[in-house]
Amino acid sequence: LMLKSCVDVDECEERKDLCTGENRECMNTEGGFECTCKDGFVEDDGVCVNNAICEKCEHMLCKKRNGAYRCECREGFSVSAADPTKCNVHCAERDCPADCVYDPDVERIDLQKCYCPDGYIRHNGNDTALCTDINECEMGPQCDHMCENLFGSYRCICHEGFELSCVDFNDCTDQRQCPGENFRCINTVGGFQCVCKEGYSLSGSLCVDQDECASAPCEHMCDNTPGSYKCSCYDGHIVDPKSPNKCKLHCGEEECDAQCDPNDVFQCYCPDGYVKEERDEGAFCIDIDECSFFYCDQGCVNTFGSYVCSCNPGFTLVDPAAKFASCKGNIVTCTESHMNPPHTLQIKHT
Repeated sequence: LMLKSCVDVDECEERKDLCTGENRECMNTEGGFECTCKDGFVEDDGVCVNNAICEKCEHMLCKKRNGAYRCECREGFSVSAADPTKCNVHCAERDCPADCVYDPDVERIDLQKCYCPDGYIRHNGNDTALCTDINECEMGPQCDHMCENLFGSYRCICHEGFELSCVDFNDCTDQRQCPGENFRCINTVGGFQCVCKEGYSLSGSLCVDQDECASAPCEHMCDNTPGSYKCSCYDGHIVDPKSPNKCKLHCGEEECDAQCDPNDVFQCYCPDGYVKEERDEGAFCIDIDECSFFYCDQGCVNTFGSYVCSCNPGFTLVDPAAKFASCKGNIVTCTESHMNPPHTLQIKHT
């Protein structure tokens, strides 16, 4: 008696369209599969969002705001404006002690290295370094109507019948955003997002190069490059300028061997601008002299596989890309002050 066993089917391999959501990937399970978020992404309201910055937060506090994750700080600190992953001392009063790195060899307090939060200025008193709030409203016209000073900042207030108009600030103008290698910044309403550059994908907290050649995008040969790839062709072919992923036949000489099907010697092909000629020793491609077909209105130069049209002085090509190129005479406009007197040609009969 032969017993038959059941083997788990890897649905993720058999069907590539199971997990199509952005930043999702398929994970095979016994008897089924699951759609999970890729490394560096977490599920939030059914969407996989990037939380890579959370791994760099100084105080290990991170929260999603306006669709993007941002670092937060413990009480008494605020997120640094210079580095969104760092925390600075925050003061919620008019005067606060300065954050000092004391040097025991330095006696004078005014020579110690001390720092104050944004919106505060340092001053020394009673052998103590203090931070005092700056009244920005006294420093000039900060607001259109009225200004109210706050600890470390200020706010603008409008007269009755007016309201403040808020315009989204492009956070990505700050080059310090998204400092990781191969990251780029995308501005969002009220915030920003850090995503990988084109040709890179997120792996953990890093943006790593994608091997585009793995998906065979090129007709002949593919070379993976940082963030991209480059297609190349076998001998006797060149990259098609109209379709860079494709290759087309190329000769580059007046005469070349035809490209024949190894399974059918009567199926032979020539590049554009060449004609096939059958001989006893095989099939050959002969360059066509397009100039003999009067494709050009005036001047014509035959090239291997093509031709170049030109015009006489005073004329311009109308459509250089057209098969039959014509020349158009240049129109010269003369003013009365620059007109020469008419010339008369005298013909003498002998």
